Amino acid sequence: MLKTAVATTLLEIRPSGCSQCWWFQNVRGLAQDQGPKASNVDPSTWVGMSKVWDWWDYLKGKSTKTPKVPKWKLKPPGPTKVELNSITKKYLAELYFTDADFVLIKKMDLLFDHLTMYPEAVQYAVKIGCVDKLLDIRYRAVANNVKQQACKLLSALGHADPPKSRGVRILSIDGGGMRGLSVIHMLKEIEILTQKKIIDSFDLICGVSTGAIIIGCMLPPVNMTLQQIENVYKDCSTKVFDQSTIIGTGRMLWSHGYYDTLAWENLLQSYVGDTQLIDTAKHETCPKVFAVSSISVQSRVAPFIFRNYGNPKGLAGLDYYGTYSAKIYETIRASSAAPTIFEEMRIDGIPHMDGGIVLNNPTALAIHEAKNLWPNEQISCLVSCGTGLHDPVMTMEDLRELSQQATSWKAILDKICASATDTEAVHAALNNLLVGNIYFRLNPPLSKYIVMDEVDKKNLATLIEDTKMYCRRNREMFEDLSHQLVLPRPKFQCAVDKAKLLYSLLKCKFNKEIRYK
Repeated sequence: MLKTAVATTLLEIRPSGCSQCWWFQNVRGLAQDQGPKASNVDPSTWVGMSKVWDWWDYLKGKSTKTPKVPKWKLKPPGPTKVELNSITKKYLAELYFTDADFVLIKKMDLLFDHLTMYPEAVQYAVKIGCVDKLLDIRYRAVANNVKQQACKLLSALGHADPPKSRGVRILSIDGGGMRGLSVIHMLKEIEILTQKKIIDSFDLICGVSTGAIIIGCMLPPVNMTLQQIENVYKDCSTKVFDQSTIIGTGRMLWSHGYYDTLAWENLLQSYVGDTQLIDTAKHETCPKVFAVSSISVQSRVAPFIFRNYGNPKGLAGLDYYGTYSAKIYETIRASSAAPTIFEEMRIDGIPHMDGGIVLNNPTALAIHEAKNLWPNEQISCLVSCGTGLHDPVMTMEDLRELSQQATSWKAILDKICASATDTEAVHAALNNLLVGNIYFRLNPPLSKYIVMDEVDKKNLATLIEDTKMYCRRNREMFEDLSHQLVLPRPKFQCAVDKAKLLYSLLKCKFNKEIRYK
């Protein structure tokens, strides 16, 4: 009785030491074991002390009220795998038993929304013949809007039509800011030699930063010419990059972006509109495209891919984070959010930075994506466009001048960004791996170093002149790659492609998964 009374008395004293002291734990345990009936303590006092103990456990991070529920009792959010498969099959079955065009479009919209919300259902949709049915709809459709919706859904499922040449033709564009003007003039040279628009000469086009700008402006429904894209660059240099150092420094300290990010975003939106990337796939002649940004994943920085197509394996075959739901202007804005130049871009709560931080030459990634889209096709032409290479020879006089120059914080950051955007290492590796006359690296030497945010008209004119001289000196290489781009698809391959299409149409007609269940 005395022992219990002592314990009860100690309960009324707030411990001055750590809660892990042995006497504190023992006293508490003793009092709780004996209960209020074992002492002369008033029951209301005991209830009050229980609340104190509960509060003390809360401060220590323990929960005394809610018991831990076993994992097997917890129901996962969203439908189960069986339920998801059942819903997917239901949406596909509705496509089989719908004839009216407007109803068919609505049903395809529902299926698209379902696959976008649950990308894990893509693999099952492909397995039960969704691609075959959509090919059948596109083949038989008369209305253009029905064909477009079928093309969009096929692209979301990761389907790719056979290339129009003897193999896959890939265009890769490096990052480099205003040096993208150099790429535009090299692409102009290719258009002159092939007598085709760039978007019609390639099966897969990818870009980082400035490459994303060029791609976004070429895609339907924007459909800009290369001259119009060049005007966009010049407009950008005057409206975005031309500002005072004082304003830029203040903005840099406030928002981590030297230039007006909102003005840049509004300018992009005025040029390319609010079209989603996946909507560009409605046009049968539109190639597969992707752009790259950088995201922070736990303790590392990883590439993020903005595509106008999905993955046929769904989440199971996802090697890189990515989406096809972003708008074109959001894609450009995210891929070109260079540190210290623009603020990061948030899409669905995820902060995106310039893709050049991790992958300024996306050529190797383009090969990976091409193998996913066309696993049974060879690469017939791979064109990798750099944004200019400036590699001057350092003399003693240059070193003396450097020793007399003051170093600013912006100059240091610019040099760090420039070193991070080195692209020649990827070229050196691919040049040894890709044999035959299929790989072409276009990267003109520059007589003067051009920064990413260059606004000086003389320097930009020098950049363009250096590029034109490079095209003249390498005329033979441009002719070779243009010849590779216009090679027709062999008749045997065309016959095989036709047979595969007919086989898909037959599988659709006799789909036991849908018609007989």
